[in-house]
Amino acid sequence: MNLKSDDNITRVFERHYSQVKSVYERVHDLLSNDIIKFERDYLPFICNRGIAIKYYTGHTVCFCPSSYYGFQCEFYSDRITVATHLDLHNSRLLISEINVIKVLTTFLFEDQIIDYYEFHIDPQTQINENYIKQGIYFLYPRLKEFLHMKKTNRSDTQLYSVRFEAFNLDLNEKIQIIGIWKYQIYFDNLPVFRLSKILRFPSQVSSFINDPCLNNSCSKNGLCQEVLNSNHSSYFCFCKSGYYGIYCEHYDEVCSHYCAPKSLCKPKYRGILTGNQQHPLCLCPVSTFGNRCYFKNENCKKNPCLNGGSCIVTYNMTDINEYICICTSLFQGNQCQLSKGIVNITFALSSGTVLQTTDVVATTVLYSDYKVETLDFIVRHQQVYIGLPLGVKLIYSHKLATYAPTTAVLKVYGPNYHHQEPKYYLLYFHPDQKEIHIRFDLTLENYCPFVRTLRHLVQTTKKTGKLRFFSSDIMLSEVKLVHILS
Repeated sequence: MNLKSDDNITRVFERHYSQVKSVYERVHDLLSNDIIKFERDYLPFICNRGIAIKYYTGHTVCFCPSSYYGFQCEFYSDRITVATHLDLHNSRLLISEINVIKVLTTFLFEDQIIDYYEFHIDPQTQINENYIKQGIYFLYPRLKEFLHMKKTNRSDTQLYSVRFEAFNLDLNEKIQIIGIWKYQIYFDNLPVFRLSKILRFPSQVSSFINDPCLNNSCSKNGLCQEVLNSNHSSYFCFCKSGYYGIYCEHYDEVCSHYCAPKSLCKPKYRGILTGNQQHPLCLCPVSTFGNRCYFKNENCKKNPCLNGGSCIVTYNMTDINEYICICTSLFQGNQCQLSKGIVNITFALSSGTVLQTTDVVATTVLYSDYKVETLDFIVRHQQVYIGLPLGVKLIYSHKLATYAPTTAVLKVYGPNYHHQEPKYYLLYFHPDQKEIHIRFDLTLENYCPFVRTLRHLVQTTKKTGKLRFFSSDIMLSEVKLVHILS
């Protein structure tokens, strides 16, 4: 928000600020009958990409988006965008031991924090490739000393950096530091810069020889932490609650009463852009919110998730009471109150089995819906297995389909699959069933031979123009006569 402006600008917004007429006033005086309306034809365009607001003094001010500044939002802001996510593959903490991970991201000039941003990670849902990429937006300061330095160092200063501090928030409301990364900004002379990094834990723990914390200068109020992306060359003094400084040598008395119990009080962390450096930053424990960590989301303590579901606080700053339920594979719904459909097939081989498991290299199960109107089989799901599994299971959502797939076919590949066609077995044909539980054997009754091998068994019905296929006394299928014997 820009509250002050020189005389050339203020007369654009309010006539009595200057004796010189604005462009709007000149055009308005030339046209009669008030054709030009200030609110309709001029006010919406005063602030470029911002919003024009009538201030309490009576004149108009511009509220600019973060990427613009100026009295009329006419200038681009120099900025840096950060794209990142946390990779937990090599974390020495077990996923079952982690409740929530908080990542504190700070934008620094030398050791001075300019701005900060927090985000949270749920390891139960954001595992492997199922992560959420974070987009963070920082502005370079426009204070006089920073602008002067940028003008005098046209190449770059290499004094800006981005630091990530990761914390484990356990259910006992303890906050444990688990990793620190720091990246230098080498092109701070550019108006826009993008930093894209994956925060990874090292595959091996630092040895005694190359541990940078072996000879550190941290005071007794600091914990030496290796910077994980520094190749064992640098460390960071992580200060206890209330302490600050490069070596944690200073204490802020405000921290003795400012933050809620069990939170971490971090002086000088709010950044110079917030204009609130006199107050420390409070790092809140699990399910706790607010500038001083006095708000709690205790919905998960009521066990709102049914049928074995897990309750997780979303850390949505627009609704601190929000939570989600992570359901087991058999249930769905906001509170895991709805059961899913299931198809469970167990292979029970007997003496009548026509195929030995040693002759099976791979199998594919195709679940399909059968359309009576068109006689088409539409594949809904398929799964590939090595060899012949003991059983197969398909769990489907009732939101996407009312019934289980009408039919399932087993496709078996033998050792000579490069030269021989696979063998087909009809596992089931059950229309309009929500749950299917069967035991299956690979017998001749379930085997589906190719049509070209059954010419002598075909009975043609001239009236219907259909073919019927029989194996012993069992009808296998009925299809239209369409070039099938050609």
